[in-house]
This record gives sequence, C-alpha cells and structure tokens, in this order.
Amino acid sequence: MVDGCSTADFSMADVTSNTVVLASASGQAVTGVGSLVYANTLVDQSLCKSAVLVLNLTSN
Repeated sequence: MVDGCSTADFSMADVTSNTVVLASASGQAVTGVGSLVYANTLVDQSLCKSAVLVLNLTSN
C-alpha cells in the first residue's frame, strides 16, 4: 500500500459461490458478486488515490 493509506480502511463481506473449480484450474470464472468498500473516515483519502490493491481470495 501507499504510505498513509491503510488496508484497514478497506473491507469486503464474504461472497458465496457454489462453482466447482478443478484443482489445477487457472483463470476460471466463478459466480458470485461482492463489493469492496472503502471506509469514509475523517482522514484525508487522497493518499489512497494511486494505491494498488492486491486481493487474496481463498476457498474451502
């Protein structure tokens, strides 16, 4: 993240997808819709304007 831009300001609720993905699959589309939310805090948000987010997705 960019200095002054906290990852704690971002959140995303769990998304359920019942898509079967093969163990060696790559680039497979899955169903489900989610929204990444950025908290509206009292801190200047301009520092996050050019930030690159990396999302790590998991399954069980």
